[in-house]
Amino acid sequence: MKHSLGVSEKRTCYKYIQSRQLSALEFSSPDVVRDLVKSKNGVDVYESRLMWQDIRAVTRINGTVKDVMALLCADDTESFVACQKEILGDDFVGAKVLDSCLSDAKHDSSHYHCGLKWLAVAGDVDQGQPSTFDMVFLDYTDVCQTADKLWMGFRIVESIRVKGCPPIPGQVLPHSFHKDKSFIIIMMVADTATWGVVEVTYAAHMDWKMPGKPKVDRLSDAVIQRLTNMRLFCESQRLKKIEIMDPLDWVQNAARSNCAICDLAFQFVLRTRHHCRMCGEVICRKCNTKVDVPTGFGMKQLRVRVCVHCLVRCRETQTELLQRPSAQPVTRNRQREETFLCPDY
Repeated sequence: MKHSLGVSEKRTCYKYIQSRQLSALEFSSPDVVRDLVKSKNGVDVYESRLMWQDIRAVTRINGTVKDVMALLCADDTESFVACQKEILGDDFVGAKVLDSCLSDAKHDSSHYHCGLKWLAVAGDVDQGQPSTFDMVFLDYTDVCQTADKLWMGFRIVESIRVKGCPPIPGQVLPHSFHKDKSFIIIMMVADTATWGVVEVTYAAHMDWKMPGKPKVDRLSDAVIQRLTNMRLFCESQRLKKIEIMDPLDWVQNAARSNCAICDLAFQFVLRTRHHCRMCGEVICRKCNTKVDVPTGFGMKQLRVRVCVHCLVRCRETQTELLQRPSAQPVTRNRQREETFLCPDY
């Protein structure tokens, strides 16, 4: 697929999508009245009371704004394909960056991007339509600081009609999503009160020809899976930095009568001992979670038990973009040590 925009077209596209920033962020705001309809894998999904087309989902991720924005911002086809594979998982079919709509780069942000992109996705659409559909859209990303001096990144995706934009050779996509429907998707990632934990919001408005509850339910499930994929990817990137400890080097059970994290005493039934696979400390069930750690051999991952202390250690990196002040040193035996633990699933 080859398609390029003229100078005036690029300027028009850029000005249009930039003008949508305020309304898009307002649309994704929790101030818009929506009802909580589903909670799964640490993701809360809200739907509009007034129309079937609106949906909003929220989750938390261990990491920084930069970590998540690295997955949302892609200015070339290779990185765009890689990022969409991580976000969409098995639903990914194909992707391509058609053109850039920026004449110059913003000097203080590597996550400032505006481009024309194509994406093909496998999934349920209207009855009688193929299960694979494609779309052409404007993709706009940037980061900024809130009034509270916290960092926030956002991605605005809006469908656009482009003449003379054929499908990629070898891809049979008879249904062209961008010709029949319109949509806008807003993804926001913002710092929280807990250092190293960010909140990610996914809001979407889909202009379906025949909206209905079953279709929104399928969209909700797809959004939950995409946010879950993003969380797992961001956390796995941080966990690559810590090696799994040899069991022979673990702290012996007899050496700890209390949990190394919360300092509560172990009990035979109610508070049993567990070992963190990264530091070897003895911890209780509430102070650990299971995570998938990349092993370095192809795409294989190892599911291991990790304490909250090691999760915090994984997040202790400075970012040249966000210039976050140095974190307070993490200490053990501190009950208020915080991190986001997604329920095991």
